Amino acid sequence: MKKLLQLFLFLFILLIGIASCKKTNNGSPTNNVLLSAFIELDTTQSASLDTVETITYKYDNLKRLSTVTDSVYNNGLPNIYDAGIATYFYNGTDMLPYKSADVSLNSGGGSGDYYLDDTDYILPDGKDSFTETNITNGVPTVTTISVDQDIANGSFVYGIETNYIPSFSIQLDTVSQVTVNGDVVSQTDNTVLSPLLSRNATFSFDTHPNPFIIQRGPLQTYPNIYDIEDGIGNQPQKNNYTEINEPDQSDPTDSYHWKYQYTYNSNGYPATVVEYDLTSGSPVFVYKGFYFYQ
Repeated sequence: MKKLLQLFLFLFILLIGIASCKKTNNGSPTNNVLLSAFIELDTTQSASLDTVETITYKYDNLKRLSTVTDSVYNNGLPNIYDAGIATYFYNGTDMLPYKSADVSLNSGGGSGDYYLDDTDYILPDGKDSFTETNITNGVPTVTTISVDQDIANGSFVYGIETNYIPSFSIQLDTVSQVTVNGDVVSQTDNTVLSPLLSRNATFSFDTHPNPFIIQRGPLQTYPNIYDIEDGIGNQPQKNNYTEINEPDQSDPTDSYHWKYQYTYNSNGYPATVVEYDLTSGSPVFVYKGFYFYQ
């Protein structure tokens, strides 16, 4: 009986040890790097109104990204939100998708639902062909067929967008980038109405792996053109942003300066992030983000 109790105690301690090794301070498995969710909270708000945004990721049996659902909550209200759902398609056992389809939903506010159907075709020559149909209350309004392509030429990246429907047009985005250790550390963007104006952005990074690159990296050519509206999750850099500074000399009110502070899991991947807005010169809390892995 004594040996049986000792064996039971040993197994109990072993199970506790295994459970302790697999969990981190935010409940994420330390050995896994596939992002299952990223949640932004405004910790200055009460628990019922603190959710700013939730992004969830699902994968197929080959661990390929299958679905991304991004929900942004207006004023923290749980039933008033903007949601985007992206679904990815693969040929056989290919690891890179050949197509993605997006559906957007606007809920609440008494204005009715608004859907945006966007089908992207990831082409082997670095182009991204997509069709976009706006549907309001079930009635299609405008369909656009476009082709995006980023072309690297030395220190310059040329982003070309060609719109074929409803009218043929070409928009050229000329960017000069400086890359260090696989991360774009600075960028000059000349996509403005006047060639005399440009936007200069500088970036700094930590030395830890960026979990978002697993989702976004295969879907974009590298280097990519940084867009302030894309957010930190949509820029496939090798490491995690610690600071983004994009002043606008012609219009200081349109300047952006953000700083990010992280905690990390035992495998080096981010566990939490806090964003501060430094545009005014003093740090202003924006949100706290939590990473969850599977």
